[in-house]
Amino acid sequence: MDPEKAPPSQQTHQESSGTLKQIRTFQGDIAEALKERQASVVTVAQAEQARKKTIIPQEAPGEGRKVFFLTLGTLILLALGVGGAWYAYGTYKTKTAPPIVEIPNNRLIPAQSQRTMNVSSLNLQSLVKILNSSERTKGVEQIQITPDSGTGFIPTSDFMNLIGATPPGALLRAFNPTFMLGILTDTKSHPFLLIKLDSFENAFPGMLEWEKIMSVDLLPLFASANEVTSVPPTAKFEDITIKNKDARVLRDINGQTRLLYSFFDSHILIITDNEETLRTLITKITGELLIR
Repeated sequence: MDPEKAPPSQQTHQESSGTLKQIRTFQGDIAEALKERQASVVTVAQAEQARKKTIIPQEAPGEGRKVFFLTLGTLILLALGVGGAWYAYGTYKTKTAPPIVEIPNNRLIPAQSQRTMNVSSLNLQSLVKILNSSERTKGVEQIQITPDSGTGFIPTSDFMNLIGATPPGALLRAFNPTFMLGILTDTKSHPFLLIKLDSFENAFPGMLEWEKIMSVDLLPLFASANEVTSVPPTAKFEDITIKNKDARVLRDINGQTRLLYSFFDSHILIITDNEETLRTLITKITGELLIR
């Protein structure tokens, strides 16, 4: 029968059968493709796994232990190297460091040099000889007088006994044990004495009282023999002002200053031989106090 002449119901049935067949064929194609794709994916995954097993070798037994000890040994060698370098650097610093110079407690102003003498080998004459020595460089030299033990320094009262000085008792008690004996050298050498005070109230009147015999007690330390004889027994101390400090001076028959003293403040007494030395000492004490 000619399809075109077939009844409508039959034509519809034929069309439905053809459409269903096409759908089933399409589904089959998809399923077949998925099977093939799944097989391909599995094949690729298996091939990749096999490749990795071939490229990445399996760790040999005991290999991790070797790596651990190798790393540990490297760290130990590194630590020993750093420690050795640090020790060598410390040794170098110690050997090349300048020596530590201990500053005596009685160094009241900076000094460029120091001469140490034991009290057992000193008296007024030997001390005068040291003070009058001309072998000095420019600057301040401290004359350190140590006790028999050889360490430290003798107190002010012992120094006064050493040179045979007899200051009034109240004045001696007003003196602190700390004093500095030194020589300031420019074109000439000028001795000086710095004494710390415990009581300015007793030191001031005590110094005025001491003036009566101070030339006998102290002039031999601060003047030569000829200069000592040039100061008459009747010479009196006079008032002057230097760098805003009151001072008392003793002059010889020619009007030259041979001995003077001044209170820097209520804590330090300065005794020396001329005005210019006093100015320098005042400047040095001021600078030292500013540093401290």
